[in-house]
Amino acid sequence: MDLKQLRYFMTIVEENTILAAAKRLHMSQPPLSQQLRTMEENLGVSLFYRKGRKLVITEAGKALYQHAYQMIKLLEAAEAEVKEIGSGEKGKLRIGVNTLSDIDLPHILAKYEKKYPNITYNIHQNESSQLIHLLELREIDAALIRMPFSADNMVKVVLQDEPFYYITSVPTSSIDTITLEDIVHQPLILPSTQSLGLYEMIVQSFISIGLTPNVKAECSDTVLLANLVEQGFASSIVPHSALQVFKHKEVQLVEIENMNNASYGIVWKKDFYLPKTTREFIRLVTEHFQIELLEMD
Repeated sequence: MDLKQLRYFMTIVEENTILAAAKRLHMSQPPLSQQLRTMEENLGVSLFYRKGRKLVITEAGKALYQHAYQMIKLLEAAEAEVKEIGSGEKGKLRIGVNTLSDIDLPHILAKYEKKYPNITYNIHQNESSQLIHLLELREIDAALIRMPFSADNMVKVVLQDEPFYYITSVPTSSIDTITLEDIVHQPLILPSTQSLGLYEMIVQSFISIGLTPNVKAECSDTVLLANLVEQGFASSIVPHSALQVFKHKEVQLVEIENMNNASYGIVWKKDFYLPKTTREFIRLVTEHFQIELLEMD
């Protein structure tokens, strides 16, 4: 097998049919079918089986796809590293951003763009756990995420700690802070989703003091969450950086005094080549938050 055959194979997997794969590869169908037959003959296994008009990948095919994917990503990283030798002023910035961690990103990217006007961008917004998965797959090179997370093969830099706030449309007395005990019976719509990120952190804060929160809903879309709170659907708990979403909403914001602070930071994969575009972005992010950064190279 060669790299061209692996690319052919990966395209067939992703498109599910020879015809669609051939169109994507800008080639005719018969040569692509022949390449697949040659690969299967050389390997002595079937990589697909037919189900109607579609091709379904076999277990052997799945194993090959995983290895092929990593090989292609490593090759792309090697090509990027070689091309960056010199000015390093061109390339692509591939980053991930947690749903509730992007408050300073527009300002940071504006400064980055002034310094590197020829860079293009690939920005993913998702839950922290999904962003870690994208880092593992080398789909992105760095991510701004919520802490804590479990991944020993990642480098992390904590950027900021911040308190949590109780957000409600229900009139409350004029107070500066509130406790978890005060709101334990209130219907809540929580950011993030069950078993992920902020959701678990908020729920565990109640459980740690012997309480069970009244979780009515979960929602990863911050704009929708803010609208639901304003309409009286339920109240919510969010970190300070998310308060901007409620800026023009008819709601009350009260700091929760007996809840541990949330934190977020920037992470990237350990012991892998980090593109210069990403290294410069990380430096700019840490400078913005006035965090001392150890050498990345």
